[in-house]
Amino acid sequence: MTFTPKKACGLLFCFNEEHIIGESIDHYLSRGIDLVVFDNESTDSSLEIVERARNRTCGYTGRIMDVVSVSTNGFEWDRILRSACDYMHHNLVDYKWILLIESDAFYLSPVNDMSLLEFMEQAERLGYTIINMEGYEFYPTEKDDVSIPSAVERMRYCRLRPWAYAQHKLFRYHPSVDFHTRRGHICLRDDARVFPVSAWFNHYPWVSVDHGLKKIFTDRNPRIIAAQGNDPKWSTQYLNMDPSGDGLVRRSETLWYYDERKLRMSRSCFFRIMKRKELLTWKALEYEYPKAPK
Repeated sequence: MTFTPKKACGLLFCFNEEHIIGESIDHYLSRGIDLVVFDNESTDSSLEIVERARNRTCGYTGRIMDVVSVSTNGFEWDRILRSACDYMHHNLVDYKWILLIESDAFYLSPVNDMSLLEFMEQAERLGYTIINMEGYEFYPTEKDDVSIPSAVERMRYCRLRPWAYAQHKLFRYHPSVDFHTRRGHICLRDDARVFPVSAWFNHYPWVSVDHGLKKIFTDRNPRIIAAQGNDPKWSTQYLNMDPSGDGLVRRSETLWYYDERKLRMSRSCFFRIMKRKELLTWKALEYEYPKAPK
């Protein structure tokens, strides 16, 4: 019997994401991407939402394959990632592609009328093993229609998220893959070839003032300090925010209005780029990233 690898599985990381995780799960499962949820001891209704989606018998082409509980002392991202990497190597070796996903992030193809799975298949066809990500960060604004229950449909203003590091959130499975050493930013592996066209993700860090206050000042900051002491080195983006809530609603004129079709390239443009890339040598295409440790 010929072995046929499964297409893609997302490792979905969760802690108290009841405001958005239902939409996130729908986004991936409806696109044929399986999920394993890594829950860091949520205390809200996140796990109930996950279980409802897991028990659905129709409407999805992807499945929630497992729910894994990870215990930490505060926010220990390194431990969470190491647990997920070990789990992947023991349980997900039959998948072609692995995705690292935060519960409030929605991954998308950068090409109009091309699904994310098809985009990954194009990268695979050309011999690439890693897809970098570019992100748009969405914020509540004065123009949001609060009568719309879906955060994704309601929030239409964003900014391009600046990154200090590469974002290797999609990669081909290989026994050498190590995504925890570089804190989920860079995928260390043998034969690392980064696709020249980035996918993108839409990130919704908070979806209302009440959600932002709870997420930042109750759920996040105390756990960051508990894990890293009074002088944390990582995940510090929320520590200096004003607990009064100022800044949680942004002025729409300071952001971009999100128009997905205008931001994406056409299929014809994408295939022209790919045709040109195929004429180049592999050396011209490769990035110099360190190999996975032996």
